[in-house]
Amino acid sequence: MSGTWLGIVLAGAVAHAAGPGGLDPAFSPELRAPAIPTWAAVGPDGRSWVAGGFDRADGASTGDLRVIGENGGISAEPAPGYLAPSDVWGGRTPFPLADGSFLLPAESSGWLRMNSDGTPAGPAFPGLAAGESVIPQFERDGKLWVIRVPVSGPRKLERRESADGTIDPGFSQGTDWPDDVLETVPHALGGAWVLTGDHSTSSGFPPFLGAEPGDQHVFLVHGSGAVAGEMRVLSGYRSASLAAAADGSGGVRVVLGADRSRWFYRPAPESLIHTIEWCSPEGVVLRSQNFSSPLYQAFVWAESADGSLVATGRGGDLIRFDAAGVEDESFQSPGKVQHVAALPDGKWLVDGVRRLNADGSPDTSWTVPDLDRPAKLKLLQELPDGRVLAAGDFDEVDGSPRQGLAVFETDGSLDPSFIADERIAPVISAAITADSIYLATSETVTVREDLRANLVKIRFDGSLDESFSPAWSVGTDVGVSGGVTSIDGALQLDALKNGDVMVTSYGGYEVRSSKVSRVTPEGSTRAGFAGDRTDSFPEEVVPVAKGGFARGGLFYKDDGSVSRDLQREGFKLDPLTEWQGGMLFLERPVNSPGSRLRLWKGKKWVASFISQKPDALPIVEAGEKKRLYIATSFSGADQSLRRLAPNGKLDPQFRSAIFGKRARREPGTWWTAGESAKIPFDPAANEEPAFVTALLWNSKGGRLWVAGDFNVVDGQARDGLAWIAGGKKLPPLRPRR
Repeated sequence: MSGTWLGIVLAGAVAHAAGPGGLDPAFSPELRAPAIPTWAAVGPDGRSWVAGGFDRADGASTGDLRVIGENGGISAEPAPGYLAPSDVWGGRTPFPLADGSFLLPAESSGWLRMNSDGTPAGPAFPGLAAGESVIPQFERDGKLWVIRVPVSGPRKLERRESADGTIDPGFSQGTDWPDDVLETVPHALGGAWVLTGDHSTSSGFPPFLGAEPGDQHVFLVHGSGAVAGEMRVLSGYRSASLAAAADGSGGVRVVLGADRSRWFYRPAPESLIHTIEWCSPEGVVLRSQNFSSPLYQAFVWAESADGSLVATGRGGDLIRFDAAGVEDESFQSPGKVQHVAALPDGKWLVDGVRRLNADGSPDTSWTVPDLDRPAKLKLLQELPDGRVLAAGDFDEVDGSPRQGLAVFETDGSLDPSFIADERIAPVISAAITADSIYLATSETVTVREDLRANLVKIRFDGSLDESFSPAWSVGTDVGVSGGVTSIDGALQLDALKNGDVMVTSYGGYEVRSSKVSRVTPEGSTRAGFAGDRTDSFPEEVVPVAKGGFARGGLFYKDDGSVSRDLQREGFKLDPLTEWQGGMLFLERPVNSPGSRLRLWKGKKWVASFISQKPDALPIVEAGEKKRLYIATSFSGADQSLRRLAPNGKLDPQFRSAIFGKRARREPGTWWTAGESAKIPFDPAANEEPAFVTALLWNSKGGRLWVAGDFNVVDGQARDGLAWIAGGKKLPPLRPRR
């Protein structure tokens, strides 16, 4: 995004901040979410280096790269204000060296060498051609082994001097190696284990059936660069990686990913099988072991010097195995993690910020740093007394602990009486009745010893109603294991005026299906309800004030029977909200662009309604004096917030606030790494568009609440939650001729 263009836009935003559509400055709560570093590594001195994913450390504004102290907590900041280039996590990550200096990825695919005190020392790798880059692999005896990535042709292995990055003339890669060098790890005798393969297919999904990826090869290379011999030929259908033996023997561990050829067949796997092979210093496979991990979770593992191992298990938690590969059932898993490393004293470092004893228990001598970032909110609901329920990714509001759920008074202050039960998982959807809050959660919640469910009921103080026992079947997964019933699948909740809740559930693996059920306040399905139509994809359900609900292009009665069918061939109708005594729909052609808003009222479409044409399914909220607020994009532009008059016309006096994401919202001197020096960086000139995910017109407070993944609104800091100024003026309405 152009800095000049953004400056003009922000100047305009500030100018109209007090007018309709601008940011209301009276509301600026601080909502913070816990952050896990995007990248973590153990430096040569044993300290933990972490980067990415956070913008505060122990309550203070921070840069992208921090070093954890010897016993935890925040230590030195080696690169104050540093902002990593966009590809830093794609293979080029900060690289600490044994002498205390370190390398930073630079914008031009190069590297900047930094002194231990954080001052730049110049280019890290001289002699590269334009467009070439290197990927450091490991450092040993003052030498740095790297992979050289040319503009074209195979990737080569090089050895360079750690002190200045120049090429070591005592090392020469042979010319007869097959394909690209993908990875290398040290061997005990001064050489290295090397993995090669076709980089375009070795780590990616086969492009189509019949296009088999090339084989991968494992070599042992002498310190001179001469090949000692090929150890293994590996199938390209299983991505491979290498790790040096933790005991220093010179052996190597070959880690094989899931068999991607299985993905062409049905049923698709629900979990992935990874294999670790233990190989001797001579390359002989001594043993191998399979590990099952969840389909959408990265497989992480680490081996200690005594041969014990921790790895991702089937449920996603860490599991410990002894040197013989036997599971240690006494190990206290820290839960799901993104990175784990073995420490010399038998302890484990998790995500670079938590240190565990050998048995998995927290190391009490280690201070866990408090890394956090702005919250992301996705749901707003009004309680019967006008208070506002907010749900999203956060654990703190204005310094008070709140685990993803908070209630605000109409004046914007946090309600201290609402504290959600700690068992409640992240919320997907909510429905508010006269006396309760119903939540659909992303993971099942342990309601009682005999029940886990992702549909739960809580009271207005946040306590869990353990007497609520949800029961529905189609589109969900219901299983009984060890006497515990687990119910999953609730996706959308909508409250009906009699206290019942409409539950849209979605489930299945090979044949996905959805269903609408009607659940009573006790959790049972409403007898006689016939509206549980099963579909391939879930559709929005919008309750009707006079009774019944709309779904797709159909209106239903209270008993679930169809009362009116608005469907027509070639078009899809999505109900959005009740408005002006009618129902607002988005009409979309099935096989062509051209969506439009339409208002159904009485028994016909309102002909005088001016139909707007959004690019995507909008987020809508009925506001004051029959106005409608809508968040969507028009004509390919970024998402914006607009206001509609009763006849559908866009209100020209309502100018959308600008919702954005900046790498850092706090003031400071920011820079990126050039190959030779620091390059100034202005976060305000590099703002990315953010998305509004929920709107709420709070009638009691007379304000428009907006939630999303933004951290700035009209250039001002906001943690995913803001008030937007309304206004009483509307353009004069003229009858449509």
